[in-house]
Amino acid sequence: MYETIYYLLVNMRDLPENIPMDVNPRVPKMGTNVAKRLIHAVVEPETDFYVNNRGIVISAQAFSFNSTDSEVTIDLGEQNDENDRFSYGILDGGHTYTAIMQNRDKIPENIEKYVRIEVIINVLNITRLSDARNTSVQVSDIALFNLEDSFEDIHRVIKDETYAEKIAYKDNENKPINVSELLRLLYAFNIKKYPDDSMAPIQSYFGKAQVFKRYKEAYNTGFYKALTKELPVLVKLYDYIEQDLANKYNEYKKSLGFSHPHSLPCLPTG
Repeated sequence: MYETIYYLLVNMRDLPENIPMDVNPRVPKMGTNVAKRLIHAVVEPETDFYVNNRGIVISAQAFSFNSTDSEVTIDLGEQNDENDRFSYGILDGGHTYTAIMQNRDKIPENIEKYVRIEVIINVLNITRLSDARNTSVQVSDIALFNLEDSFEDIHRVIKDETYAEKIAYKDNENKPINVSELLRLLYAFNIKKYPDDSMAPIQSYFGKAQVFKRYKEAYNTGFYKALTKELPVLVKLYDYIEQDLANKYNEYKKSLGFSHPHSLPCLPTG
């Protein structure tokens, strides 16, 4: 089967609510300047929105059109099924959709405003399509990598941990811990790359791009799969070190004879 594309022009007031967006690598962030301009474009009394805006792209399982009442039916699969949830829905244009849904009641009553909808069925490579369409604001490589289910090993090993639901895998996702923090831990404990103390994995602290690049290259190897299984232990070790670090630092400074261990020694200046 080949991809089939349908183009629609939809009155903003008729746009259905709660169209899923899990397939989108970004979570809409409506506080940015771009989002604010979108909101203004929705509520202003101009009717050329569908001309100036790229619209909304929907990946769908099936599409049908009832010519009698000009009604379209878009099948987004079974959203309780994880495969369907991350295959069907708003692939691009999540900010446009959110701006419309949150502000269409502010459109002047005597104005009809339309948005372009592009519906694609039989998508063969959802990640490639998402990568190509999400270009207006750069989508992170990590968010696109997540669409390929390439973090599945991480999902599986931390699913019972207290922080499992606090991990953000998508851009702008309102969760306190980005998955890159877990990738840093894996990088720091890569004994193949750092087999002794002659070199330190300093990229774990400031090189997120390098850390992700290494994970992307090696995540499917036997070594990284084994290392990933130890993530819950690595997280506990990290927490333990962080909690006790100040005490160990003070003990070390005292052993060197500093009476005020929190103060750094002054360097000679002349």
